[in-house]
Amino acid sequence: MKRFVTWTLALTLALPLVACGGKKAETKSETVATSETVAASETSGEAEKPFTIQSFQAVDKQDYGIRVDGYMMDPNDNGFISFRLQNKSETVSYRFLLDSFTGDGIRLYGPINQVVEPGQEVPVQLQVRANPNYKLQDFGDLEFRFLVQDSKLSVYTPEKDDVFHIYPNGENSKVHYTWKEKEGDKLLDENAYFKATNTGVTKDKYGNYILNLYLENRSDKLITLYIQGGAVNGIPIEMNNFHVVGAGQSAFVPIFWDHSYVEDTKVEAIQNLSFNLFVDEGNTFVMSEHPALEKAYTVEQ
Repeated sequence: MKRFVTWTLALTLALPLVACGGKKAETKSETVATSETVAASETSGEAEKPFTIQSFQAVDKQDYGIRVDGYMMDPNDNGFISFRLQNKSETVSYRFLLDSFTGDGIRLYGPINQVVEPGQEVPVQLQVRANPNYKLQDFGDLEFRFLVQDSKLSVYTPEKDDVFHIYPNGENSKVHYTWKEKEGDKLLDENAYFKATNTGVTKDKYGNYILNLYLENRSDKLITLYIQGGAVNGIPIEMNNFHVVGAGQSAFVPIFWDHSYVEDTKVEAIQNLSFNLFVDEGNTFVMSEHPALEKAYTVEQ
């Protein structure tokens, strides 16, 4: 039976629908914002200064714009990058889709999919969930690729992405993040398509369980990952995660067990979390009837 992922979910997670030719790619904008962060000094005992992102106009086109408005954190170490999505048109509704968000080339998780009506400006926040592997200031270069197009269009034109950068430690900084396996990390799987390392299971303040994976695409093709068929202690729960990793690219892949479904199981002590993972080659928004790879995993708590 063919398994479907809705078009809305596909857009929300920044997946392409149909590759489309046509117009020549627009000039990509590359705007620099510096952020102030000073590591604590072991010798001087100075406290670490709060990490901030300066406001700046990242994209400024005739019909639309994107402004970076700053950065904040909540008490649970989740970060939030604020944007203002600006529609300057008088007649066209634009969809702003965060096509890709990377830190030093590693794909990070953070969907934005917002329709802005003519003449409107909408504030949105990109949530950067707490991750045991990194903080934003650990990266030298954060790259954002936004696709902005008429909301009535149902095609995907990545060649028209607007690209801009935020340099957390300054544009000329030599900071560059490299993931290194740490004590407690466990190999989840290694196959022809990917190597996946379990870097830890976390629980946020809402009660969601998150399996944090570092995934390396070992193939020469872009792959789409579908995570479905979840369970807690063998009790099935609904889950639907969706990720894309480019050829040769690495990604931090969070897999979520929603707290409301976990609570429905009435389980008092979680012993294990399980899920099914399917791999399709290329950009897809409907999982193929015969995925390139299909495997079941169980992670012990």
